[in-house]
Amino acid sequence: MLHVWRVKGRRWWRFWCHRLARRFHLAPVVGPKVVSNSIPKAGSHLLLACLENMPGLVYTRRHVDWHMSMARLARVLEQVQPGEFITAHLPYAPERAALLTRYRFRMVLMVRDPRDVVVSHAHWVTYRYTRGRFHPYFRSLPDEDARLMASIQGTPPLPSGERLDDIGTRVRAYLAWAEHGAHVVRFEDLVGEAGGGSREVQVRTIIELARFLGIDLSPQTAARLGERLFDPHSPTFRRGRIGEWRERFRREHKTAFKAVAGDVLIALGYEHDEHW
Repeated sequence: MLHVWRVKGRRWWRFWCHRLARRFHLAPVVGPKVVSNSIPKAGSHLLLACLENMPGLVYTRRHVDWHMSMARLARVLEQVQPGEFITAHLPYAPERAALLTRYRFRMVLMVRDPRDVVVSHAHWVTYRYTRGRFHPYFRSLPDEDARLMASIQGTPPLPSGERLDDIGTRVRAYLAWAEHGAHVVRFEDLVGEAGGGSREVQVRTIIELARFLGIDLSPQTAARLGERLFDPHSPTFRRGRIGEWRERFRREHKTAFKAVAGDVLIALGYEHDEHW
């Protein structure tokens, strides 16, 4: 917990030093305005850490979510200055895309193997996010297999009238951003060796992301940046590893997943067909 507060304090300090420097014209107005968007439980902490370690970028500590009204979203966006970024769980909508264009934002979209997303999500809503609207339902289920199935297939309407969509619907809601200029980053490419990935792929991914943002990074700088990304002390961190679904999925989970999101796996390049 102490580590978390240190990180928050460091972010607060960097942000306000950045704003004061701008206010008193001690720093040039450079750098892009960025939305760090991600499918929930796809590794948003990893992308955040990558962006805040990029030279010339500062985290505003602001987050926008799917339930925000367009008016509130516009108020947040208009306050962001060049060289700053915000985080988001924001499905695609034409009106949202129009707002980002109006305020000249660049979007980075984090994706992850949806099978690992449902494993992480089922654990998160059951044990970690106890204030969440789906927590009571997931806690009421008899075992972990049932919770995993609920994350795959979605939930029935809850007493509040809300329901969790199936994983295919949840992921598709974000993928349209890629068709409208977002730069897509895979969790598996960014996590590096500590999470079961590749150091070489991680460095290449960081350099490509920096290039999209107009930031020049050498391979050596990208490698040093990559070493700072894997943070098991993050409050949203669980295991942060690739392929945990292989340990958790039973035959019935595979069948259910293929029914609602088999095409999504193929579209994202995680599988070539449904024979997995």
